[in-house]
Formats: sequence, structure tokens, C-alpha cells
Amino acid sequence: HIYKCPNCGTLTKRLNPTDLLRDGTKFYSDFSVNISKNCVWPRIAKCRECDTISWLRNLNRVKPKVVYDESLVADIKDVGYLDLEDYFTVLSSGVVENETDELLVRRNIWWLYNDRVKLVKRIYKDKDDLKRWTNNIEHYLRLLETTGIVDKVVIAEINRNLGEFDNCISILNSIEDDQWLEYRKRLIAECE
Repeated sequence: HIYKCPNCGTLTKRLNPTDLLRDGTKFYSDFSVNISKNCVWPRIAKCRECDTISWLRNLNRVKPKVVYDESLVADIKDVGYLDLEDYFTVLSSGVVENETDELLVRRNIWWLYNDRVKLVKRIYKDKDDLKRWTNNIEHYLRLLETTGIVDKVVIAEINRNLGEFDNCISILNSIEDDQWLEYRKRLIAECE
């Protein structure tokens, strides 16, 4: 898909989701895949020309027939991924339009913090960063539904991240679906 920056008109393209996983796939307990920054199929992006952050929605999608020249399409750059600061800017700038948007942004912030652990770094840099990390996952936790199994597992994992190990274990034990048995065992072992 090709999108047009709503500010400067620069064209950008979003890769096919399967292209993001061409170098192998590693799944994590927070439901991220590989290093999130490069493997999240972006639904929000930053213009590489003017730094405008916008949603990749039909509103700014360019119909294929509009771009006639095949060589022009080959020269269009991939979308610009957001970094941690960009996502915090999204939360404070009015780009988030609804609860679904906020869920996506807060989840991606959580994943980017968790990427630090995957890269054997500290999850937060200082007390202010710890406050931002905690504030984000606490807000994310409040937005999640408690009825679906996947959300319950995410809630359990967030509780584990917050050091609320008893809560995590209690939530995991409430999930009776055998499909999650191995996952539950692994997370409970991590909590213990």
C-alpha cells in the first residue's frame, strides 16, 4: 500500500506483513515478534521528509492507479517507524482519536521498552523514564478488556512486568483453556 503524507504530500509505502518476518520469527511473552521496532506492521508512521506523524488509513491512502510509473513506485521509501519519543508525542498531541488508537500506541510503547530487555539493556534509563514506563503500562492495563483470553494473558504479563507476581499467577490460573497450558506453566515458573 502507498500512503501520502497529509502535511507535505510525500509518498511512502508500507511493506507486506510477511516481508517483516523474512529473517525468522521469535515470539515473546508480551506477544511481540522479534524486535518490535522493525516487526510491527505499522498503522501509524512518521513522514521521512517533514516528520509529520499520521495514521496509515484509507483517508491518506493512494489508489494504485494514481501512481502510473512502476519505477516511481520502486523509488518510494518505506514508512518511517516511530521510536519511543514519537509514541509519547502521539499520546500528548491529539493524534490518538479513540480508545483503539490509544491501545495500539500504548502497546507499542510497552513493546519498545521490552525491546531494551531483549537487547540486554535496562528497561528504563532513570527515575523519569521509570515513571513514563509505569504510567504507560498502568494506562494500558486499564484499557484492556478482561473477558477475552488473549487480553487476560496480556494482563497477566503486565502484572508480571510490574512485579505483581501473585496477581499474574492468579490470572493465569483462571485461564482454563488447554491451548494456553504451556504458556501458563512458563510464566508461572518465571513468577516463582
